[in-house]
Amino acid sequence: MSANAYIMVIALAITAGHILFLLCLFRAYCLPKLDFIAGNEVSANTVAVVIAARNEAENIETTLRCILEQDGVASVTLIDDHSSDGTYEKAYDIVRSNTRLRVLHAPQLPEGWVGKTSAMEYGSKGLGDRYILFTDADVLISPGTVRQAAAFMDRHELDHLSGCFKILGDSLAQSICAPLMAAGCLVSLFVSCKTKGAGTGAFTMVRTTAYCRNGGHTKIKGSIVDDIALAQMMVSHGGKSGFLDLSDRVSVCFLQGFCGLMDIARRGTVAFLGKRRLLALLISLFLIFVPVSISFLLVLCWFPLCVSVCSVLHNGWMLAAVMVSPYVSGFACFISCRRYYSTRIIGAALYPVAEVVMAWGIAMATVSSVLGRPIRWRGREYSA
Repeated sequence: MSANAYIMVIALAITAGHILFLLCLFRAYCLPKLDFIAGNEVSANTVAVVIAARNEAENIETTLRCILEQDGVASVTLIDDHSSDGTYEKAYDIVRSNTRLRVLHAPQLPEGWVGKTSAMEYGSKGLGDRYILFTDADVLISPGTVRQAAAFMDRHELDHLSGCFKILGDSLAQSICAPLMAAGCLVSLFVSCKTKGAGTGAFTMVRTTAYCRNGGHTKIKGSIVDDIALAQMMVSHGGKSGFLDLSDRVSVCFLQGFCGLMDIARRGTVAFLGKRRLLALLISLFLIFVPVSISFLLVLCWFPLCVSVCSVLHNGWMLAAVMVSPYVSGFACFISCRRYYSTRIIGAALYPVAEVVMAWGIAMATVSSVLGRPIRWRGREYSA
């Protein structure tokens, strides 16, 4: 088998993989939007909002004011999870001007609990409103979203509602990571919502009676992927769940560059792969193989000297097109989900860099699982 044939097989295999991923994305783009379903139905103030915050001083004021301006919100409870950057003090300043807001210190972390699940359980105690919205301290929600989400749950008699969001960021590292993060989350959550249920920390609304009846966050106390675990717990107890495209309604600025993407990859490995270590290792190797292969093919295609030395480009532009197709098809995947991130477009063009970073995160999670090492998340360490 000639060198040309080997290169064409690799290029076509990667292109086929990207096309398959693109088809999965197009299926996920069919998720319903809140506007189309809920229309102009209105629910009264029947939603209690619970927010767990840890070292979110930079975002907390904007998030709280955004939530407090929502129609349909009866109360907002912020639980400060032992922050060290003044999050509690910034949030408490807003209490003086809005009686619907209460700010609490999270209790000492009980054994077997994750910090966020403990804070959410603590903040939801005693709430008697029809619905509870669990959200994060770095989230922006468009006006009217909470009211329409409650109306949507009323209309469809749901016990759980969540949806995908838009990723915000302005640095180059965020721009590189956001397209892969958006596409990966969209496909994995779309698949999960069709089987076991799916949720995001940015926007998870539950029917209070069903949430309490099923045990609340106590049932998922040790899960670092509390959003997905809560959705699957509600579904497993017979609850009815919905998952929407909220990219035009909910925005999140949580992706802190390359380190943030690696942390999320480690957390996602626990969520979707669990103890399937071999599968996680194969995925990480694939994510490394793809960008390395693409880079090699682009070098061969665009640098005639290298092409000549390697004696590869005998078939002219046809072979050159095949060699470029893996990169172009991958770029098409990440540019197609543009509405799920608002970072600079140059980031999508540099997606191979993000694939290597994510591969490293998955590999580290797999190694931690094999060796019994803890995974670090939100400033604490938890068993893998």
